[in-house]
Amino acid sequence: MCYNCSPEDGEDGTSGVNSLTVLYDEPEGANCPYGGVRIENGLDANSNTSLDAEEVVSTTYLCDGFNSDFQDEGRIVLFSSGSGASGTSSVEGRKMGEIIQFDKANWPNASSIFYVAWIYSESSSNSCFVELYNDTDGEVIANSVLTNTATQYPGILMVSENLISEIPDKEIDISIRLRTQNEGTTVYMGRKAELVIRR
Repeated sequence: MCYNCSPEDGEDGTSGVNSLTVLYDEPEGANCPYGGVRIENGLDANSNTSLDAEEVVSTTYLCDGFNSDFQDEGRIVLFSSGSGASGTSSVEGRKMGEIIQFDKANWPNASSIFYVAWIYSESSSNSCFVELYNDTDGEVIANSVLTNTATQYPGILMVSENLISEIPDKEIDISIRLRTQNEGTTVYMGRKAELVIRR
């Protein structure tokens, strides 16, 4: 199933290629002990509207009972660009969107907390990074850093691992931070970034 297909901006009047995201059921196994969803991202280089194996750029998994009989999901928008993108050329990074107050105690029985974001760089030789930032304690939330070298809008949809054990057991201010590998090379965040809570 195609989760999101969006035309890329071309140059000099030439049409670009589509960025595709495809979701598959993931059976119980090494990637997801209790099953889940496999998410493949890539660019439709041959324009056949299908994400072929050789076009896959990244693969991520959402586990922890995605296919359970009862599922309650909450989403908190961290960043929204509408149809555009915002960027930074700083290795120190830039906070994007809103700073939110979050306390996981307000989500009893949560099984997973992760975030999703679209990111890309102006150069394929430069990595872009996105991370959840704990503004209260002044530190990056452990295991939240995501990276790729995609170069076309809106970028690749990145999905973090389950961060429920990394988020402190108290109310904190959370923001999302974008940064570049090389000072002066611009990286961008497109569309939306959201914190997703499932129980």
